[in-house]
Amino acid sequence: MKHQLITLTNGKEIHLYDDLFTYWQRDIWYQILLNSPYAIAASDHHDLEHQSDWNLGRQWSMEELGQFGILSHPALTPHMDFFEGYNIIQARANLTTVGDSNRFHTDMVFPKTWQLKESYRIPRDNHHKIKTLLYYVNLKWDLYWGGYTLFANDALDDIEKCLMYVPGRVVMFDSTIPHCVAAPWVGCPTVRFTFAVQWKQYAHEHSTEKDGPLMTPFGEYT
Repeated sequence: MKHQLITLTNGKEIHLYDDLFTYWQRDIWYQILLNSPYAIAASDHHDLEHQSDWNLGRQWSMEELGQFGILSHPALTPHMDFFEGYNIIQARANLTTVGDSNRFHTDMVFPKTWQLKESYRIPRDNHHKIKTLLYYVNLKWDLYWGGYTLFANDALDDIEKCLMYVPGRVVMFDSTIPHCVAAPWVGCPTVRFTFAVQWKQYAHEHSTEKDGPLMTPFGEYT
């Protein structure tokens, strides 16, 4: 197992884990995603001018996430303290193809309506944080196929880190870091699979708020 800690200029962290899983285990997860049904999902960016962008994905229920088994795998569980104090809010499989339009974005959870009420506090930098676990599913990937994961600074005027798509790699990061998926390059003979799980930290340390429902681009997962 190889672990690399990357600290960006704003102090936020990215953890990389390689060689955690056997080829046999990775092949099982690859076959599951390869044979899963996908649907058109919303843009990964909130700007109105980018709402025509779309991507392919599949939302997973908590039961499906448990059956998939990656979070309970004994090779990964010793490294899950990065998510201590956070609760799972969504899990999804993503499929990226040549020519996809992806934008730099941060991840956040909004209420369904934007009427400001006393009971709702607009997220600040230190509240309602999101963290992400990203798993690179493909069994084979060539350097020249592209598909990198990019992390930018808060001014969006510099790329601070470019992560290669390494099969079997696990990436854990603070989702308030602006990040973007680079689509596979022309000539890539396959599609780029990733599996992502996201956790949310609630605003107050002693909050009694319960876990929210799994969300999809179309509303709550039922």
